[in-house]
Amino acid sequence: EIDWQAVFETDPIEDLGIPEEAYSALNELFSHLKIYNFGELPEDVIGELFEEIIDPKRRHELGQYFTREDLVDLIIATIVNDKDKIYADPTCGSGTFLIRLYDRLQFLSGYRMKHEEILNRIWGIDIGKFPAELSTINLFRQSPGNFENFPRIIHKDIFEISAGQKIEFPPNNVNYNQRYNKVKIKIPEFYGLIGNFPYIRQELIERNVQGYKQTLTKLLAYEYLADYPKLFKINHITDKQFENFLNQTEAEKKKTINHWLKNQFVELKLSGQADIYTYIFIHSATLLNKTGSFAIITSNSWLDVAYGSVLKKFFLDHFKIKMIVASWAEPWFDDAAVNTVFTVLEKCDDEKKRDNNLVHFVKLKKKLEKLIPERNLKVESNNRWRRIDGIVNTIESAQYKSEKIDDKISSFENEQMRIRLIEQKELPKEIETQNEFSKWGKYLRAPDVYFEILGKCKDKLIPLKEIADVKRGVTTGINDFFYLKPIEENKKEKTILCENSRGWKGKIESKYLKQVIKSPKESDSIIIDPKKLKNLIFICNKSKAELKKANHLNTLKYIEWGETQRTKDNKLWTEVPSVQGRKYWWGLTNNKFSKVIASKGINDRFFFLANEIEIATNNRLYEIDFFKLNKKTMNYINSTLQYLFLEIASRVNLGDGLIDNGKDAIEECISLNFEKLEDFNVDNLKLFKRKIKSISEEVKLKDRQELDKAVLKALGLNPDEYLPRIYEGLTEMVKERLELPKMRKKKKKQKIKISYNEVKKSVVNEIIGNKIKKFPEDFYTDAKLGHDYESVETEVYNTSGKELHIDEFMHICTLLDEENEEIFTTENIEVAEFAVILAKSDVRRLKIPKDENIVKKTLENYKNYISLLREQLEANAQQKLHNWAEAEQMAKEILEEYGLKLLI
Repeated sequence: EIDWQAVFETDPIEDLGIPEEAYSALNELFSHLKIYNFGELPEDVIGELFEEIIDPKRRHELGQYFTREDLVDLIIATIVNDKDKIYADPTCGSGTFLIRLYDRLQFLSGYRMKHEEILNRIWGIDIGKFPAELSTINLFRQSPGNFENFPRIIHKDIFEISAGQKIEFPPNNVNYNQRYNKVKIKIPEFYGLIGNFPYIRQELIERNVQGYKQTLTKLLAYEYLADYPKLFKINHITDKQFENFLNQTEAEKKKTINHWLKNQFVELKLSGQADIYTYIFIHSATLLNKTGSFAIITSNSWLDVAYGSVLKKFFLDHFKIKMIVASWAEPWFDDAAVNTVFTVLEKCDDEKKRDNNLVHFVKLKKKLEKLIPERNLKVESNNRWRRIDGIVNTIESAQYKSEKIDDKISSFENEQMRIRLIEQKELPKEIETQNEFSKWGKYLRAPDVYFEILGKCKDKLIPLKEIADVKRGVTTGINDFFYLKPIEENKKEKTILCENSRGWKGKIESKYLKQVIKSPKESDSIIIDPKKLKNLIFICNKSKAELKKANHLNTLKYIEWGETQRTKDNKLWTEVPSVQGRKYWWGLTNNKFSKVIASKGINDRFFFLANEIEIATNNRLYEIDFFKLNKKTMNYINSTLQYLFLEIASRVNLGDGLIDNGKDAIEECISLNFEKLEDFNVDNLKLFKRKIKSISEEVKLKDRQELDKAVLKALGLNPDEYLPRIYEGLTEMVKERLELPKMRKKKKKQKIKISYNEVKKSVVNEIIGNKIKKFPEDFYTDAKLGHDYESVETEVYNTSGKELHIDEFMHICTLLDEENEEIFTTENIEVAEFAVILAKSDVRRLKIPKDENIVKKTLENYKNYISLLREQLEANAQQKLHNWAEAEQMAKEILEEYGLKLLI
């Protein structure tokens, strides 16, 4: 037996054995499988099989997704440039990176390197047994007849792997028919780590594996606390105590760390929301040699979210950040609803060299299949790798072709990509001033004009939080109670008859009800029109005694009704946690609302709403209280330049393309410093009252252009030079943001549709073929008459040439067409059913046998045929789809396509 470490570890099921009754079925299966050459399967097929076999829910939990070969090859080519070095994929999955790495090393050796020599340079690690097995088999099948070496695939959690650790493998050149002793092989220092790290928050893994974060914290503390304490929050530990810790032996250090962790003196700075790839990056850096490199694809979230600041600092302190690459020309993953980047890092302990390194932020403008047209991985291998090396060279040499945007940033652009270059020493400065709000996504997404304006107008720009307070709209805690719809106002009684979503209807005193805007969709103009708002919010901060004294009994009654209501999980409204901290559970303290409103979510419409009569807002909106608010403020904040700043400040790590801003994104958004800008005379009333269009339509409108020109002039910028570029930059960013998820959905649907249609075609060929019976002639079997169906005497009914259905009432069957026009009536249900089967779009005369026995027998034969055919279709489809619901639907579709009607 070949005892590869990842493949042939025993399972419980192996100990149980295979039942004898299964032998014949298995032998038959294996005899069928022998006709296939699985060694010829492309990596993308293996990858898709890997994705399909692993339960989708489990795959989502582990963040496991197959990576396409084009992307894999581009990532590999950025760091794999020496055939004699050793490389690894720390989360190897089914082995796509390893297989393509194998091909890359062959290319680098001029296709002279032997199979066993290549395998000595490739390592893979995966937590999943099945993916690890696939990786091993996939590497072995690169030379199926060669048994001289074994793939170095390790079935372990990457966090269980450490530098210098020894792993047991079978010896080389072993006779697998004899017993042998495994040999221990030391995990080497890797020259490069490549791969696709999982996309899942650590806190979600914690739900399945209790204590997982504590385990990771301990591991990283062992690895980094002494040499890189910046990774941790250190509490109640004096400088002297830490100095003593540094002088301890390794065993003593671990003991001290355990004590500090237990007492929470040491904590990781990473939040629970940090993706697991953050931890993998930090840990697996210990597996690299002194000049080793990462080339890893991950979610792009670390570029712009708070926990990403820890990872950024770690990268800046340990690596040259060579390049960060993203694409808005296509989604790199069809199933994963995240946007992705790949990051290339080179380990470097020389601070000066790190500072002088040029970071390349690369935005690909074309699909990878266009950039890499060579599709045959074997026949065109040499040309393909040369093509990819050319792409990498274009990126790495961009500094020689780039143009300065400002004193810190330069840019190069061609039809394939745009490359933004910035010295690495500038990035820590940004983190120092903005800390967790430092966002690197802008270097990938923002147009050149954005950086130019920042450079030229820096004295006139300021974070919004320095000129305004930002707060979230009302969080009620119980929307069913606080939100109501008005029915009728009684001005004499000073009450409003209204109802809520629970079905309660009654009067409430008007003074406790206020108009509310719950969604930005409720206002189609910048100035909110109160006549278009459909909801009220209940705001009452009086006690029951005060309400009784004021004779506001309707309101009191409503509160008392609320105290009897329960949530879906059977909790009294009065016990809902979000209302318990209030003086009165029904008491919302918000009485005053801001005159400027920003939306939390942004699609393709931009605006800051003018809330002139201080309408209440809910928590999907942000209230902005400017320290000085006037007409000038509203003009500037509703300029397209301000919208550009907002788009760039926003988080775009959601896979659906929508912006979902946190409060910090609004606060940190660059804003025009209105105090340093002159007012201007532009009649904006028409603009502010008209319907807000999508940004692509908005920029074409004259009133919009007039406002934007005036704003640019106030900034000292030439509108003729800058306005077209601002419009082009913003509309392109929005288009890319929204088109990417559409591409993902379209691709996924096409993939499903193609697969489904191919299965359907196969089912039809196997079950129906060219043999389909026609109704009624093929179902007429009355041998006594001695003649065919053409001789049967029939009754003719004129019809409309449309499908028919039966309306049965009091034993009378009325035949109706699709427009409910009556065709004829009969008391015989079988005659009616016969007519339904005959009726088609091209049939205007229905010929039904006069002999009811012939009708009955023919119909019976037809039903039996359809029933059997349907069963066969469903069974065949189910074998291919592994889903009974889809199989039933497919069978129904096939029958309908052949004009075979199901009679229920």
